[in-house]
Amino acid sequence: MIPPVASLLRVRGLPEQFSRGALGTQLKDLLSGGPMRWLLISNFMIDMRWFVSAAPSVLDADRVTVVHGEKSNPTSVSWMQQIAAGRPWVIHQARCPLQYGVHHSKAFLVQFDRGLRVVVHTANLIHQDCNCKTQGLWYQDFPRKDERSPQDNASRLFETTLSDYIAALRLPAREAQHAQQVIAQHDFSSARAHLIPSVPGYHQGAAKQKYGHMLVRSLLARQRFDPVFRRSPIVAQFSSLGSITGAWLSEFRESLAAGDCWDSNPSGSAGRLGPAADFRVVWPTVEEVKNSVEGWFAGCSIPGTHANVLKTDKGLSTPILQPFWCRFDGAPATAGRQHAMPHIKSYLRHSGQRLAYIVLTSHNLSKAAWGVLQKNNTQLHIMHYELGVLLLPSLEESYRRHRHFGFSCTAPASHKPAAAAQPSRVEFWAADGAAAGSSEALSTGAEKLEILLPYQLPPVRYGPQDQPWMTGVEFPGLDSQGLTIHQSFDRNSHYGHVEPDD
Repeated sequence: MIPPVASLLRVRGLPEQFSRGALGTQLKDLLSGGPMRWLLISNFMIDMRWFVSAAPSVLDADRVTVVHGEKSNPTSVSWMQQIAAGRPWVIHQARCPLQYGVHHSKAFLVQFDRGLRVVVHTANLIHQDCNCKTQGLWYQDFPRKDERSPQDNASRLFETTLSDYIAALRLPAREAQHAQQVIAQHDFSSARAHLIPSVPGYHQGAAKQKYGHMLVRSLLARQRFDPVFRRSPIVAQFSSLGSITGAWLSEFRESLAAGDCWDSNPSGSAGRLGPAADFRVVWPTVEEVKNSVEGWFAGCSIPGTHANVLKTDKGLSTPILQPFWCRFDGAPATAGRQHAMPHIKSYLRHSGQRLAYIVLTSHNLSKAAWGVLQKNNTQLHIMHYELGVLLLPSLEESYRRHRHFGFSCTAPASHKPAAAAQPSRVEFWAADGAAAGSSEALSTGAEKLEILLPYQLPPVRYGPQDQPWMTGVEFPGLDSQGLTIHQSFDRNSHYGHVEPDD
C-alpha cells in the first residue's frame, strides 16, 4: 500500500470513521515492522517514560540517538538519561547559539535492514500531543544506493539538505559520523517532498536560500503552476505566535506567493503567480479551546500571548492579524477534529478545493522560526531549529514515474509494488470525505490526489462574538471538563503519563 501524501495522527476516542487510514496514523506503527538498526529521535518536548510505553519497540533498537530541546526541564532530561542507562543510547541537547533559540524540530530517522525511513511530524513526544491534539505527519521509505542511483545535484537535493541539517545539530562526533554514513548509504532521488529546515544563525550568500522561508521562496520560484492559482488565496495555520510586524508578515507572504504560471503549454511560462488576493490565518477561538477534549488545558499548547495576538504596528490601532483571523473548526465532516485543538502547522495556496502546494512543518508563525531578512535583504537571521516538508504535485508526478515508487523498508524483500503509474499531471485536492489519501482520474487526464486538511477551505472567518485564543488571560467559565481555567492548568501536566491500552 502506498502511504498517503500526508496524514493526521490518530486522536483517541474519535469514531472509527475518523480514525482509519490517513486519519489514524500512530507513531508506534512507523517504529516497527523489522529490526531497527539505528533510530534518531528529534523533538522539542519528550516524556521518555510515556514514549517507551506508547512505542515499546524503541527499546529494542540497536542504536538510538535522541536530540531534544528540553533545556529548561531537568526532570525530563533525567528520565531520558535513566532509560538510556545501560542501553546503546546517546542523549543530545541541541544547543542554539542564539539566546531564546530552541530545538523545535520533530522527526525520526529509522534505519531498517532494507532502507531508511524519514518521518517529519508536528507532535511533541508527550501524551496529550499524540492522543488529544490535531497533528500532521509525513513519511517516506528510501532504499540503499546501488549502481543506478543518480549523482546529479537535483536528484540528491533531499540527501544534501538532510545531511546539512544533521551536521548543523552538532551531534557528538561519533554520532555525527554514524548519522552521515547512514544518510550517504541511501538513495533519496524518489523523494515526494522537499525538506524545509531552519538552522540558527546569520545566513548570507548562498546560505540565505538554504533555510526557513527563503528556502520555501526559492523552491516555489522554480515551479510552474496552473493559472488557476494566479493571485489565489494563501492560508497560514499554526499553534504558536511570535512577535511579528506588518513588514515581516509581508516578507513572509512574499515567500508563500512565489512561483510562475504556465501558459497554454505547461512547459512555458505566463508570468508570476503574484500575491494572494486573500490571506487567511487559522487560529483557535477562546470557545474552541474551552470546548475542546482537553478543555482550557489545550490552550497551554497554543502559546500566543496577549501582546503578540493583539500586536499593532507603530501608529496603528488595528492588530496586525485581526483582518485575517479564521476559526480552526476541525473539519467536522471530513476529519472530525473539531474538539481536538491543533498542534499541526500548515501553510498552503489553494483555488477552491485544489491545492497548489502545502507545507507541513514544525515552524510556527515567528521570525525566530522562519527567519527575518536583515542588512538590506542580504542576510537571513534564524533563531530556532525547525524541520518541515514542502509537498508539490510535480514531486508526486516524479515519484510515480520513479523506479522506487512504492518502496517499503518493512515489506518483504520479495514484495514488488504495482507498476508505477505515469500520469501526465497530478493535482492535489483537499479531501472531501474520510477516504483521504485516495486518488482518482480526472476528465483532464490528471490524477486527483486527496490530502486531508483539519480545517475547511476557505477557512471560516471569525464571527462578531469570536475572540482569538490568548495565553495569560483569565477567561471566565467552565470548560468541557467542568473546570475553571486555573483549575485546568493546576490539575493537568504534560509529563508523567503512561500510554493507556487501545
